Amino acid sequence: QSSAKDEQLASVASDKLAAESSRDALASERDSLKQSLAVAQETMQEERTQSSAKDEQLASVASDKLAAESSRDALASERDSLKQSLAVAQETMQEERTQSSAKDE
Repeated sequence: QSSAKDEQLASVASDKLAAESSRDALASERDSLKQSLAVAQETMQEERTQSSAKDEQLASVASDKLAAESSRDALASERDSLKQSLAVAQETMQEERTQSSAKDE
C-alpha cells in the first residue's frame, strides 16, 4: 500500500512538474507575443502618423499650387490689359504726331 502511494505521489509530482514547465513555457510565449504585438501596434501608429503628415503635406502643396496658378493667371490678365493700354497709348501718340506734323506743314 505504501509502495502504491509512493508511485502515485511520484506520478502526481511528475505531472505537477510537467504542468509547471508547460505553464512557464506558455507564459514566456505569451510575454513574447505581447511584446511583438506592442511593437506591431507602435509601428502601425507611426505609419499612420507618417501617412497623415504626408496627406497634410500633399494638401498644403496642392493648395500652394492652386494659389500660384491663380496668381499667375491674374498677372497674365493684368499683363494683357497693360499691353492693350500701351498699344492704345502708342497709337494715340502716333495719331497726335501725325496731326501735329500736318498742322506744321
